[in-house]
Amino acid sequence: MPPRRLKYKDAKEYPSSLDNHKVLFLFLYDAYESIYGKDFADSAVKRDSEQLNGLYKEAWDFALSFKTKEDRLKKFKELMV
Repeated sequence: MPPRRLKYKDAKEYPSSLDNHKVLFLFLYDAYESIYGKDFADSAVKRDSEQLNGLYKEAWDFALSFKTKEDRLKKFKELMV
């Protein structure tokens, strides 16, 4: 059985790697901050943003454009089936 992938609401195709990371990062920052603290979360964003030809940076920029945890959660719920 192939691995399951996220399926966005109303999507006709599976999302790209960038789209998957945008959704992942909508909650990953807050999980990092809750478990390890703000310094760790910020350093993870910085480290990731320097990798993968800008893919992670674009995904982090998208996720963190929502300024609060509540805004990120709201966007996550909007995107998911």
